[in-house]
Amino acid sequence: MVVCITEIEGFTAALRNKYVSEAGFDVFAAIKSQGITLTLHVGDDRQCRGVVTLASGGIEFSGPENIRNDALYWLVYLFGASLLYTSEYVKHIEIVSDVVSIIFCDAKKTDEVDVRKNLHEFAIGLLMPKHQILSAVRYLADQHEVKWRGHGIIYLDYERYNYDTYITLVSEIAVLFQVSGQRVADRLKELGVLNDVRFPQPSYWSQFLTESEIEGPRRVSLEIECDSDLDNELDEFDDDDY
Repeated sequence: MVVCITEIEGFTAALRNKYVSEAGFDVFAAIKSQGITLTLHVGDDRQCRGVVTLASGGIEFSGPENIRNDALYWLVYLFGASLLYTSEYVKHIEIVSDVVSIIFCDAKKTDEVDVRKNLHEFAIGLLMPKHQILSAVRYLADQHEVKWRGHGIIYLDYERYNYDTYITLVSEIAVLFQVSGQRVADRLKELGVLNDVRFPQPSYWSQFLTESEIEGPRRVSLEIECDSDLDNELDEFDDDDY
C-alpha cells in the first residue's frame, strides 16, 4: 500500500511517462496495464458517478461519452484508490458528481483526510505533473507576452487585462491537459504560479469581478494605544528598506 506523497509522485511519474502521447494521457491503457477491470456507462454529461470496490479491484464509472475535464479527474481518482489502498483498509469509494463517500473497514480505519489528500495528489500528479504544468505556463506566457512584474507569473486582481490573461492561459492549459479550468486554477495556486488577490474569491474560476462589486470596505484602520517603546520603533521604520 503506497501512502507517502513522495512515493505517489514517483509512481504517477512512471505511469504517465509510459502512457502519455501527443494526444494526452491514456488513462484507459494505464488502468488496463494494472489488471483493473473498468466498466464504463455513457451517462449525463453534467454528472459523473463512479465506484471502486477494493476487494475486487474493479471500477464502475458513468459519465460523458468523451471522458475529460472533471470526469477524467474523478476516474483517475478512483484509479488511484485501487492502486494505493487495499480491502484491508478501505471497502469502497463512491463518487456522485463532486461528492466523495469513503467506506472504511472497521478493524483498520485510516485517516479519511489523508486518504482524500493522497487520492487528490495521485490524480493531479497523473493528469497535471508539476514539471509539465510549469513548462506549459512558461511557454504560453512567452507566447502571449505575459510580463513578469514581481507579483507572480499569473497575477489576478480586478484589472480587466489581468483577468483576460488569466482566462486565456488557464483555458489553454485546460485543453492541453484535458482537465477543467477549475482544476487548472487550483493546481496553479498550489504551485505558486497563480497569485489571485481578489477578496472574496468568486464562486467559479472564470467569474469576473470588479472592485465595485465587493461588499463592504476593502481596508480598515485600527486605533490602538502605543507605549513609548513602540512609538520609537515606528518612528525608526523606513519604507525604503522594504
